[in-house]
Amino acid sequence: PEVPRNIILKLDVMNWGIKYTPLLNWIGKWTLPAGTMGYETHPEELKRGEVSRNEEEGGLFDLPSFLKFKDGLTIMMLIKKDAPYEIRYEGDGVYMLYWNEMAVEEVVFVPRPQWLSQKTQDGTPLGLILSPMGDTHLVTLTPNYCVYASTDEICWFCPLTVGQQELKKLGISKPMTVTPEKVAEALSLVREEQYARGKKYLDQGIPCGQSGCRCLSWLITGGSIYDQEKEAERYIPYIETVRQVVPEYNTYVETQACSPQSVEKLAQAGLHGINFNIEVWDKKMFYQACPGKAR
Repeated sequence: PEVPRNIILKLDVMNWGIKYTPLLNWIGKWTLPAGTMGYETHPEELKRGEVSRNEEEGGLFDLPSFLKFKDGLTIMMLIKKDAPYEIRYEGDGVYMLYWNEMAVEEVVFVPRPQWLSQKTQDGTPLGLILSPMGDTHLVTLTPNYCVYASTDEICWFCPLTVGQQELKKLGISKPMTVTPEKVAEALSLVREEQYARGKKYLDQGIPCGQSGCRCLSWLITGGSIYDQEKEAERYIPYIETVRQVVPEYNTYVETQACSPQSVEKLAQAGLHGINFNIEVWDKKMFYQACPGKAR
């Protein structure tokens, strides 16, 4: 089948990256900010202190984390030095993606949620517990380390641990682990605003396959451990707590491939869906790219 143009364009943008300009800092003041997943690339201007940040939000920097095409396709912002892609303002609220001097596609940015300035009862900024991925999707990263990090068995493409180390150098103190209770508290605080953000999709009648869906979506993931079954099952207390405190959320897990038995335990806890980190489709390449997980 023919691959849609915007899918190809998305892959190309993520491969080449987007060049930093001061315009990105201005857009970053009102859109979804670069979060704490450790997957963002950081321009030298940020490291030199030329990019503003919001201390009320845990010190998050005012750089966009995502852009969207008009058809709704979302692209993570990977800022790279000397990248051929650039965002330019065309006036009248229009932003355009350029390849060098050629206009390629109009892009839009999701408005920044107000809850990013809120904190849990113990004073933890919500942005250090939940990372917004688009209008309706929230992600929690815990634990934010991998057992293969700092070894010769690390997946060669993974920026998780290195990204977390860079965040620490930049003054963002993200907890290494977050308790199920704190996650549920954070989801409770953002629930109504997230529902209002997703209601437009419900009003449009866009199906998602979930019965009684309120367009509230939360995914939990974290760094790998040696035992794939324990890695998957460590999320059960989180799923059970969220289901008890904020049952409106559709819950998802992203983890290493595990046995059907572990998947069944997750489903019984209330999980709606699971994403397996297959990493590499080719078996031979998997042993080369992910030596630790392949062992």
